[in-house]
Amino acid sequence: MNIRRRVLGLSAASALVVMPLLVAACAQANDTADGDGTPDSGTSTTNPTGADASASADASIDHRAPAVDAGVDARLDARADTGTGTGTVIDSGRDAVAEASAVDAGIDASIDAGIDTSTGCTFTSCGPQSACVVGVCTPARRTFLSSTSQTAGMGGAAGADAICQNLATQAHLGGTWMAWLSDSSSNTPSARMTHATIPYRLIDGTYVAPDWNGLASANLLHGIDLDEGGAVGFGAEVWTGSSYSGASATPGCNGFTQGTSSAPYANVGISGHTDGTWSSTYSQFCDRNDRLCCIEQ
Repeated sequence: MNIRRRVLGLSAASALVVMPLLVAACAQANDTADGDGTPDSGTSTTNPTGADASASADASIDHRAPAVDAGVDARLDARADTGTGTGTVIDSGRDAVAEASAVDAGIDASIDAGIDTSTGCTFTSCGPQSACVVGVCTPARRTFLSSTSQTAGMGGAAGADAICQNLATQAHLGGTWMAWLSDSSSNTPSARMTHATIPYRLIDGTYVAPDWNGLASANLLHGIDLDEGGAVGFGAEVWTGSSYSGASATPGCNGFTQGTSSAPYANVGISGHTDGTWSSTYSQFCDRNDRLCCIEQ
């Protein structure tokens, strides 16, 4: 009995010393989960549960959150950089759509530009001494067949010039116009008109002759058969009183001041012809309603 008491007494006394050490050791072991210096109860460093597990998980999430957020921000920044710099996924998606629309607008603009280039002018938009050729205003002296017809009593060459000028003005062609017509042996197209060194063309840009020498010939590259509005008038009689060279050839009809059937008669050409008959074919009664060939100066 005395021996047992001593042992128990020793054990009891030792316990008073050992227990505080064990408690401290456990507290230190438990505190490794969050390092706040306060012993945590009901936890395990290998498998945290309960309140301390939540705290540990919170700490873990809190530590990871900046990295995750930074990754998202980096992705958003990258998308924003390619868009408009908004910083959200939704806006970034919209920016991508807007950017695609912008690209499409650029394509449409390019297509529009191409279309505008190919049809960038009309026979009324180029102005004087210029014709629209494949969408480009090109230097030229234009020609047209008058849309109106009149007798030979038109007031001579001056009256014929006025008819051509009025028709050109009404059609918004601009420029100065004269009729291919002689009212005497001296007042002829060759004497009255500018001898251009640039091509003569129809109002739609069709090539008629390379220059005055080509026009005043029996070898036009295309007949003059379009009127001031672009309508075709092939095979019509044209008052000229002139040869194809622009010289006088039976002016007749008292210098184109007489509109009766009485002689002397006046010479006519045929519209659309490319040989010498474009200007001189035969004589016609003065009361005949015929057209004029109008040439830009």
